[in-house]
Amino acid sequence: MSMRLMETLAALAKRTALRPLGSLCEQQKQVSTARLEQMLEPIGDDLAGYAFVLRGEFDRLRAENETLRQDAARWKFVRSPVGTSSPFAVWHEGKMPVFSRIADRMVDDAMAKEASHV
Repeated sequence: MSMRLMETLAALAKRTALRPLGSLCEQQKQVSTARLEQMLEPIGDDLAGYAFVLRGEFDRLRAENETLRQDAARWKFVRSPVGTSSPFAVWHEGKMPVFSRIADRMVDDAMAKEASHV
């Protein structure tokens, strides 16, 4: 979960208007409609704002997820040319092409080596 989303949820949980409403309902068996509306109106405005922020975060994460899925599909197409009739292959320099888990492992090792030099 992103930090922005976590902050939004934490702010929502700390809303002081939510606490009096909860205690009001606990202390009284019956709450007048006018009193309930009076307490809910500002909360509703806040919740609408939080919902807007959460929806934006959801849409951003959905787009990021789709991008990652496309990247994964591309990699699967290249690393498994036999099953997909892909004209591409992963080559280990100076050696034969590599496929599937071996290709995954080689790329992971190369990426880890590259990251250790940064």
